[in-house]
Amino acid sequence: MNMINTLSNRVILTLIFNLFIFQGGLCFEACTDDEEFDEDNLNEISLWPEERTLPYVEGEHYLVEGEPAKFECKLPELPAGVLVHVTYTPDYVNDVRSVKVARRNLTGDLIHIKEPNGCTITVLTANLTESAIPSGLQSRCGDTRSMKYMGPEASMTTEISDEKRKYHMGYSIDNARNTVNFHFPNGFLNQTGTYECRILRNCDPGVLKEAEESEQHPVAITKSLFLKVYPRPEYKKDLIFACGGLGIGAVALTITALISRGGANFD
Repeated sequence: MNMINTLSNRVILTLIFNLFIFQGGLCFEACTDDEEFDEDNLNEISLWPEERTLPYVEGEHYLVEGEPAKFECKLPELPAGVLVHVTYTPDYVNDVRSVKVARRNLTGDLIHIKEPNGCTITVLTANLTESAIPSGLQSRCGDTRSMKYMGPEASMTTEISDEKRKYHMGYSIDNARNTVNFHFPNGFLNQTGTYECRILRNCDPGVLKEAEESEQHPVAITKSLFLKVYPRPEYKKDLIFACGGLGIGAVALTITALISRGGANFD
């Protein structure tokens, strides 16, 4: 009975989650004086693998197919009026080793730059609750999603699956530590790509007249992490080659010993 109740609760949560995600988009209204976007503070955002193996390259992480991994996006104190946009793209993006700052475009309405081949893992408000995906941003990743309750001391985990309902990755929110956690239970080759945490200004600060684009108001802060998943090596072939080499080496060593012994006898 407990198992049936658990499955029922999970189905209900999944339906609620899907209905919530498909709510309408958000509009960018003019910013007010109290909607700050402190660039220096927000630049403290970080995105790291939980376990770093040497040699470690900033902004990059490598797995062998089937290996698990966990990433942690550590967020600074967030002001009101921002969104946290977590994304994936199969491409390698520029400047994965540094925090990137996007500034207000010079003409027209505020446009947040997006990766053309990317998708949205989640969108969060400043207090790290799930939000609708604003119009103009990438559609959500995966074919199906479900929410998994891991117990009173753990965060709710959202599982993202493919069209065959195969669990590919998940994410969870830790409000106490102000983090978004990426879960990869098994490394898949199609998980190779760039994962990004972006802090978006959810209002339009307007254009500074007679100022270059590099001098405009900041509207987005991004930290990226590139994940490369390699195919699992063929250990059987390597073992046969190693054993073959070992056998040849042993024969050569025996012949050398016999020749050496014979030479000694000739003397």
